[in-house]
Amino acid sequence: MRFETEPASATPYIESEFNFMRSKLLIVFISLVACTIFSAQAQAPSGNSILIGDARLRLGMSQESVIRALQSSYEISTVGNDGDFTFRARGRAHDASPEGYLSFRAGKLTEATKLWNGDEPNTADALSHAIYGAASSFTDPMAPCSIATFKSQKPNEEKRGVTLSCGDQHVDIFTSGVSVNGTWHEVAIVNESLRYK
Repeated sequence: MRFETEPASATPYIESEFNFMRSKLLIVFISLVACTIFSAQAQAPSGNSILIGDARLRLGMSQESVIRALQSSYEISTVGNDGDFTFRARGRAHDASPEGYLSFRAGKLTEATKLWNGDEPNTADALSHAIYGAASSFTDPMAPCSIATFKSQKPNEEKRGVTLSCGDQHVDIFTSGVSVNGTWHEVAIVNESLRYK
């Protein structure tokens, strides 16, 4: 006996296959980052810091010394009145995406974040280079490391990802999605951050 049915739509299969591939890609990225962290810890100099251009920044540095260290290579702009700043390389268009963020409290650096793939295409190759670059920057070989997942949702937005932390150094790998006029837009982002836990 033979039953004939209407052909099923390929769309659910394609979406399922896409989600499966994205999950596999995330697992590969996490594995790559974990290997990079342990190899970087074995080779890196001691102390939590972040390298932005030629400037090595440490938590607790004075706002004046951080701005002075960055201003020859970066344009620095304030964000509000709370001691928050963005920076972008000199010569880039003023409407270009920032390359990172700085936060100060009581005149001292409390967070420095470098965006590794702000203007890069969202390809697996570009993401793996960004993850490698961010994770290989970990500088404290004795800091305990941890991996945590996170997810936040608003009515038309969703952010989910993984944070790899070694001491005060963190790599955030996440997807950020937003619904615009009923169409879902999602990008993958890699940030390297020096911040207090």
